Amino acid sequence: MDGLTPLADLGAKLEQHFQDKRKYDGACEAGSIAPEPATTARFKYECDLAATTFTISAIGLGSMSGFKFTLDEKGQRRTTDTPSGWTKGTDCWSTNKAGRC
Repeated sequence: MDGLTPLADLGAKLEQHFQDKRKYDGACEAGSIAPEPATTARFKYECDLAATTFTISAIGLGSMSGFKFTLDEKGQRRTTDTPSGWTKGTDCWSTNKAGRC
């Protein structure tokens, strides 16, 4: 799914920000090494940052409405919301209706 690549890329950039600054705070802003990805027709992105933790999300829009994928500082990938007819994968990003990763 096209929304997952920017989410994974942002996770890597957040780790670089942490290595440079020793905190996640201040990332996801324009001008930082880890700016929040631009909203597309299919996904918007959100950052929830603290000094030593983060959760970033790709939230489905349009034809992807109902999906929400997250990634945290531990590298845990989760599908936290799916539209009707889809199964949430366990500790992964579901990429098919059966919930497989």
